[in-house]
Amino acid sequence: MSFEAAFWSHPPWKGGVRKQRLGLRPVAVHEWLQLDEALLEHKRSVLRRAYAQAVAEVPEFKPPDVRALSLTMADSYPHWIANLASQIAEDVCVLDVRDRQRLVAGCVTAPSYWSLLDKMGQPLSEVHQPVPGLNRKLGASIERFIARMPEGQPFRRDNWFVHGGHALMRTRGETAAELGENPARWFVRSEQQGLYKPDGRHLLFTIRVVQVPLQDIFSYSEARNDLLQTLAAMDADEVEHFGGVAKHALLTDYVARGMQAREEA
Repeated sequence: MSFEAAFWSHPPWKGGVRKQRLGLRPVAVHEWLQLDEALLEHKRSVLRRAYAQAVAEVPEFKPPDVRALSLTMADSYPHWIANLASQIAEDVCVLDVRDRQRLVAGCVTAPSYWSLLDKMGQPLSEVHQPVPGLNRKLGASIERFIARMPEGQPFRRDNWFVHGGHALMRTRGETAAELGENPARWFVRSEQQGLYKPDGRHLLFTIRVVQVPLQDIFSYSEARNDLLQTLAAMDADEVEHFGGVAKHALLTDYVARGMQAREEA
């Protein structure tokens, strides 16, 4: 099965599930951390030209012991977190779970509408504060899950967005002009998010980005139907975080009309 077929067979909204949900499941280490040369090259490029925007550690940061992951820790960058992240496709953040689940280190080269430097040193509740409704609906559940996670067992969840282009590093939201009004040019961006406790103090939070052209959805009727179901179930908070009412309506209309055109052909 090709990469594209595999994605569309199991999109992050499969089954028409709600966008804001925990959706965590245990996975094997080899399923969690993967090699992807295209993502690694993107990461190396960002670290060459925008290192100060992509990498940060709080002054008191003490790196966790990650020898159990069998990674080769190079010494190519000034920060431990950059040396770790340079070995894998995923971006990596570290939370101190004994200090309000505070963000204490990060190497993030493919954010979606957020900036690492704006979040450094914040507890998880403040990190999530800009996401409408997230703390109210899921904040307590997220914090409880992290507090009770077993050490050495990775967990994974999927998040997703739709962007007007395929740029990976997005530290702010798109304007209407940047998004454009032709969804045939938009991209689905899926984030495979991993959680892993190497010890009782640290949590590694990883993000692996996958992007596919939105227009390819019309070859996959189940993914198309499920997306319409998910879009229809979005509440006002989810629509706002997704990009607003106009973007939500454009996407819904595009997918629905495309289905109708295929059925009539």
